[in-house]
Amino acid sequence: MIVCCFYYCIVVKFVFNNVGNFGPDWEPKDYELAKSISKYWTNFAKSGDPNGIDIVNWPRFTNGNKETQIFDSPIKTVNGIKKEKLVNHLLRDEIKGTFMMCFQEYMNRSGSVLVKTHQLSLDNAWINDMYATEYNPAHFHASKNSLVGLSSVLFMKTPDSYGEEITNHHEPANGHLEFIGGAQHSLSMSQIRLSPKVGDFFVFPYTLVHGVYPFYGTDQVRRTLSYNCDILPKVLVKEAK
Repeated sequence: MIVCCFYYCIVVKFVFNNVGNFGPDWEPKDYELAKSISKYWTNFAKSGDPNGIDIVNWPRFTNGNKETQIFDSPIKTVNGIKKEKLVNHLLRDEIKGTFMMCFQEYMNRSGSVLVKTHQLSLDNAWINDMYATEYNPAHFHASKNSLVGLSSVLFMKTPDSYGEEITNHHEPANGHLEFIGGAQHSLSMSQIRLSPKVGDFFVFPYTLVHGVYPFYGTDQVRRTLSYNCDILPKVLVKEAK
């Protein structure tokens, strides 16, 4: 479930369908949204199924069906990325070497003590084809060999437009890549939201949470190439060889 909120705990007003009791700045669409959310809530409480008469169908979320409901006006259903393909076997040694060079440069610039004690080892590379109404939920990376490593993403295609913004026109989110650091103190930046262009390339630690917002109004693809790289103790790399 995704709920678009403007301030903390506003969802409570929608659940109990009493937004009119809290401030004068509500529009007719807000009252309609509150009515729908309240119906979902009460239907689920009564039967275990939020769906009912006069409301948009809310699909069940499963491992095989990752459709998600966005509560906005109108209510929308979006999907997880359906086209994700491993491409390790398609990458030439020159391409792999270029990625390795970028990962090594990141390590050198980071000043990490791991540079002396650890070694880089390329893991999986994959292509994501993302279409309108699809999304990539907030997540982090790991591999079967290591919880420590570097991820990367190269933008290969982007739509001409991500469609009408449905949350905040002053801070667009449609189709944007967001990195989430989590720190809340005044000198930190807890979130960075970007709208990359073709050719933009990012390298970041496995543990950095990130995700992609859905977009609308186009049949063009948003295509990225991602590559992971483990950071392994040198002794383990030698044993693996």
